[in-house]
Amino acid sequence: KVEMMRVAFVTGSSAGARAKAGRPGGGAAARCGARTTKVRRATVLQMVQKVNAAELDQIMGSLGTTPLIVDFYATWCGPCLYLGPELEKLEAKYGDKVKIIKVDTEEEDDLASALRIRGLPTIIFVKDNELKYRMEGALSAEDLSQIVEAAFFNKSEEEIEVETAS
Repeated sequence: KVEMMRVAFVTGSSAGARAKAGRPGGGAAARCGARTTKVRRATVLQMVQKVNAAELDQIMGSLGTTPLIVDFYATWCGPCLYLGPELEKLEAKYGDKVKIIKVDTEEEDDLASALRIRGLPTIIFVKDNELKYRMEGALSAEDLSQIVEAAFFNKSEEEIEVETAS
């Protein structure tokens, strides 16, 4: 089932130390872009759907022509926590025109390994069951919107700049 999730930001040790501590068996895991970032305590209710591997497969099979953004993240990753609200802004902007989902790489490590997710966050942009764009790192909603417009709606940089300037 698809669930809403609550993410609690934590203050404390480095993201790298949290990643190693949370990794069973010390196997290979994705790296986070931040090493010693401290973030203030807050609780954020995220509306972007969190899915598992089976649900992702089901969504991919039923999308039709709806573009899909998949955010591969970890709860200990500072840039991933920054990206959450930015994806919420994208979801508010595009509504049903673009589907946005999240996959926790700690819970779905087999999927992350199969897709060669090495850095976090990793975001993939899929349209018509074809990978249009893949990136690692966190961007603002405005920057992500430009990628969405170019990858999904075939708009040039000039058309995007004119729309954002208006």
